[in-house]
Amino acid sequence: MTAVRPLGAVRARLAGSLPARRRGEFLALWAVAVATYGVGDLVTTLRIVTTQPMVVEGNPLVAAAVATYGVPGLVGLKLAGVAVCLLVSCYGALVWDDLFAYYAPPVGLALVGAVLTANNLWLLG
Repeated sequence: MTAVRPLGAVRARLAGSLPARRRGEFLALWAVAVATYGVGDLVTTLRIVTTQPMVVEGNPLVAAAVATYGVPGLVGLKLAGVAVCLLVSCYGALVWDDLFAYYAPPVGLALVGAVLTANNLWLLG
C-alpha cells in the first residue's frame, strides 16, 4: 500500500504538475480513452437508441437514464464516468504516486470503449 504524502508535498507536486515526459503520455492515454469510450461508444449508442427501436440497451443504468432524460442522460453518464476515471488517474499520479491508479482508468476506459463500440457497430450492421 502506498502512503499518502503530507499536504505540503502534495501541493508542491500539484504546482509542478506532471513531469514533462509524462504530460505527453497522459494526454495520449486520455485521447485514446475519450476517442473510444467518450466518442465511439457514445456516437454508436446514440445511433442505436435513435434508429433501432427493437434493440434494447443492456446496461440498466444507461437504459434508465435514456428513458428518463433521453440523450442528455446518456451524455451525462458518459461525462460522469470519464470525470471519475480522470480524477482517479490524476490522484494516482499526483497524490498517491501509484502507477496502477495512473494507468488503469484510461486504459480500462479505452478497452471498454473499444469493445462497446465494436459491439454497437455489429448491432448496427
